[in-house]
Amino acid sequence: MNRIVLVAVQLLLFAGAVFAAEPEGLPVPAVLRPTLLPGCALPSPKLIAAAAPVNVALLLATDPSGSVIGVETRRSSGNAELDAAFVDAARACRFAPVPHAWLAGGRKLEYKLDYRYAGGLPTGVHACFSPDYPPVALRREEEGTTTVGFLVSAGDAAPQVKVLVSSGSRSLDAEALLMAGSCLANPSVRADLAPDRWYRQSVMWVLQ
Repeated sequence: MNRIVLVAVQLLLFAGAVFAAEPEGLPVPAVLRPTLLPGCALPSPKLIAAAAPVNVALLLATDPSGSVIGVETRRSSGNAELDAAFVDAARACRFAPVPHAWLAGGRKLEYKLDYRYAGGLPTGVHACFSPDYPPVALRREEEGTTTVGFLVSAGDAAPQVKVLVSSGSRSLDAEALLMAGSCLANPSVRADLAPDRWYRQSVMWVLQ
């Protein structure tokens, strides 16, 4: 299986996050590989920034409904408070359900999450775990960089998200919009953004 690496670069204020995710444990048919649902927030951006650089690896176990039933720290950040915050954040994440039949006989689905951050304040796409590579783009082996712009209003209006520079792939661009929109739906993420200010961020999609 190709390893999937997403690199998100904040162009206005900060740079340097790398997220990678790959299935572990028992071989899983491609159609059943765990899919991380959007909107899965990281620990406090300020906590991450204070501990930077951060290099954490977690192993998550999920049940058939997609709920996380276990989290193990595979690589520590060196900061016990931050490690605990990553574990708590991962427990709140959700995955797409898988058929119960595949998990019969005590099998479980395991998923490795890597998070590496060089420094700065992670906001926008940086502030959330990312979903899987779009299946259509994966089949077509599409790569590219999508630059999105997003704004959070000072009022009650929904955040605005738009593609500023296309990756050349419709499915990659759509996934980048979904990532940003889902992330901004989280109140803790919006709280770290200055209202009525446009942010510009790039998501680089790479198959390795």
